[in-house]
Amino acid sequence: MVLASAAAGCGLFTGPDSPPARPHLQGQLAERGNSGMSGVSYVYSTADRSIVTLRVASAAPGVTLDWRLRTGRCAEADGVTFGNATAYPALVPGEDGDDRTLATFDVPLSASGSYRVEVMSRDVPPQIKGCGDLATPPPAG
Repeated sequence: MVLASAAAGCGLFTGPDSPPARPHLQGQLAERGNSGMSGVSYVYSTADRSIVTLRVASAAPGVTLDWRLRTGRCAEADGVTFGNATAYPALVPGEDGDDRTLATFDVPLSASGSYRVEVMSRDVPPQIKGCGDLATPPPAG
């Protein structure tokens, strides 16, 4: 089962179902195709689920964007998408070009796995506007 919800405070969770305070994986979103977009994604994993947060910045205001968590790295063309399209709430950046969202999956992601977050247009075919490779964050210090 895949659950998804949007949250205004991505990265700020409270309550009994809260993920760990420190992300399991993280990645910086890099622009593609001169989109100017940037952003950050965090994965919080527990024993039985993962919460993937995404914040985009400097995206085109008011343009609906889709996003996906995929296996592999941004430099790779292939990869398996987690869940289906309905698992990912769309992003609609405001006038400042910023928006944030999250998706919850009923599987933990391995820190040794290879994953990326892609943000794409709704064009046909979709154009990737930003991509971020996910990796274990540096030790807290």
